[in-house]
Amino acid sequence: MKYSLFILIITAGFLHGCTKKSQQDHDCSSAECLKQRAYDKVIAVHDKVMPRLAEISLLKEKIEAQIKVADDSVVIADWRNLLDTLDSADKSMWEWMHQFNGDLADMSIDEAFAYLKQQQAKIDEVKENVDGAIKQAEEKLRK
Repeated sequence: MKYSLFILIITAGFLHGCTKKSQQDHDCSSAECLKQRAYDKVIAVHDKVMPRLAEISLLKEKIEAQIKVADDSVVIADWRNLLDTLDSADKSMWEWMHQFNGDLADMSIDEAFAYLKQQQAKIDEVKENVDGAIKQAEEKLRK
């Protein structure tokens, strides 16, 4: 299921990227164009964060290897907490994707802008969680 969703999102992102350049080539002053730009901004953050989930998977494997060789319960607990942080960041991305509704056609312009503003805040928070978890794990693994 997750694999199919991942392929769908990648395909949608690719197709979305093909139309993005033509929209930026002209002046954007209509409400529809501005709505599309707001949508594109949300999706741009998603497109930056999504590949980082692979980094999370690799880091989790490295941490699990550290847990296997650790013999101190405090050290093991510390590694497990880091795994929980990575899991939480990964889960936040999947939850955001599952709740995001890219079909704005039935919304008024005001509703669409309000929705996209809310989604921008959510995906920005997801990005912070993912980036922070990865940074924390990389720093710990370097020690």
